[in-house]
Amino acid sequence: MGLASLTLNATTAQPLAPPAGATTVQIAVTGNSVNYRDDGTAPTSSVGVPATVGAQFFLTQTNLAAIQFISQTGTATLTLSYYK
Repeated sequence: MGLASLTLNATTAQPLAPPAGATTVQIAVTGNSVNYRDDGTAPTSSVGVPATVGAQFFLTQTNLAAIQFISQTGTATLTLSYYK
């Protein structure tokens, strides 16, 4: 469905912005480790599910926009591929 990237900092959590109909996202983490939550609540740089630099994983749910990420330190980049 599409390839996107999301640049994160350690002060503000950012939600995913999936295309309409997407229910799965493949995520690759670069730059710095991140934390995420998938329940619509914003993670912090020290609270959430950690994903280290180099991690690649899939998340599937009906509301991908509820997933939010934040960098643990500095700047992190997520490379995202969305699927139906």
